[in-house]
Amino acid sequence: MIHYMDTNKFEHQDEWYEQATIIYNILPKHTEFFGDYEVTQTGDSLRFAGKYFISEYTRNPKDTVCFTVILSKDPEKHFSIQFNGKRSQHLAKKYYLRGYLENEIVESLYDLNGFPAFILSLNLKYLEQV
Repeated sequence: MIHYMDTNKFEHQDEWYEQATIIYNILPKHTEFFGDYEVTQTGDSLRFAGKYFISEYTRNPKDTVCFTVILSKDPEKHFSIQFNGKRSQHLAKKYYLRGYLENEIVESLYDLNGFPAFILSLNLKYLEQV
């Protein structure tokens, strides 16, 4: 399910895989507007690349906004949304999708009671080492 950016084994990789699975399962997908996600793990984040079908607004069935939800492994940081490609960036700006998608993601994460406890526990372990 998760694609890794390089061949290095990340610290707590198995636990991050479990968390990515949980987050993947609660993100909005497989609806009239949301497509599926491709999950990628980097050294410092989990990335969920998805699609939002905007043809209802544009009347063009080919109009799709490709975006990536970037969840930092640092629970102190807020997630971010990146729009992939010029066409996606243009449509997102024109139809004010950033705020809408952020709200949808926040609602999904609150279904988990915020960030999963595992992410918070990793941060506490790191602080104890410092």
